[in-house]
Amino acid sequence: MNEMARKRLLCWRKIAGGVLATFAFLGTASASCTRTINIPAAAAGKAVIVHNEIVSGIYPTLLREFAEKAECQIEFITVPQARALSMFAAGYADLLIPAFKTPSRDQMGEFVPLIRSRATLITLKSNRKPIKNMQQILKETPIHLVVVRGFDYGANYQRLIEQLKQLGRVSFESDVISVARLIKAGHDRATIMSPTVLYGAIQGDPRVEGLADNLSFDPLDELPWGESGAYLAQLSLKQNDRDELRNMLTQMAKSPAFWKTYQSYFPPKVLNASNQPLY
Repeated sequence: MNEMARKRLLCWRKIAGGVLATFAFLGTASASCTRTINIPAAAAGKAVIVHNEIVSGIYPTLLREFAEKAECQIEFITVPQARALSMFAAGYADLLIPAFKTPSRDQMGEFVPLIRSRATLITLKSNRKPIKNMQQILKETPIHLVVVRGFDYGANYQRLIEQLKQLGRVSFESDVISVARLIKAGHDRATIMSPTVLYGAIQGDPRVEGLADNLSFDPLDELPWGESGAYLAQLSLKQNDRDELRNMLTQMAKSPAFWKTYQSYFPPKVLNASNQPLY
């Protein structure tokens, strides 16, 4: 091969290499999100921590890691819990996480299960007999329920809230720490939520110091184990972005790091009352 032919061959190899690299890049890009994914971040114990507009916690940490692997850009928007749900319903948010699976939310998006979860009745420890069902709350015990506006644990939960509202025995707060402060103030106050959410919110807060060791968790017959995870928006997400996010979230839940992250934040008593791995 003469010198001219050798130079031509090298030139064509460079061109071919550039074309292949371009197609490889396009193949990667087609598997990633087409735009920045907007995620409302409402404080939810250790699951989502919001402090001075800085978002951290179990899900933000895991989402950032797996979004980077999937080449998806994500952005957290700090909002109250009720605002997060209204943004999602109106199409101004793409991902609702963490979220308990409910029929009303199923109308707004596609649910991706991540973990088994349940809400329990949470009260101060006392000598009373365990409360096992909602009928006891309504008839046998003079409990005033304090709940977070925007939390939803299904039809039975909503039915109990409506019944207690008619009796003047339910109050609504904007965040978990406000609920915790009211529970600490009196034995007639209680809440219904995931134990990990309440426990995570009160850690290190001097306003509720000592409360974590004085809580009782009562599972209710009407609130069995269910699935908690994320909802993908129907209104705002294109199908390819929804597919990419579904795959990303499923891989995240199957990762050994997922359950290990939960275990690193909570003592066994609280975690076992609230969550179980899905995979």
